[in-house]
Amino acid sequence: MVTVDGTIHEQMIRLNDLPEEERSSADGSRKITSTDWMGARHMSALKPSLREEVVATITLSGETGRVTTSTTVSTRPLNLRS
Repeated sequence: MVTVDGTIHEQMIRLNDLPEEERSSADGSRKITSTDWMGARHMSALKPSLREEVVATITLSGETGRVTTSTTVSTRPLNLRS
């Protein structure tokens, strides 16, 4: 996890699901879309990306090596440092 101040945390995290009313907006801009190859792990990584405070999510499949990335538009600058 990388926080908006650029701090990198190596541990995995799990966020609780958002309530249904917070998962989509009237204009459809906050909607989860998936492709056929995405399994439950990839879908569960997409859900946190709908949160306002989450800038991006990345999931690596141990089985197939596929990577899922999801980013959101943020007005806050992101300064990455290790």
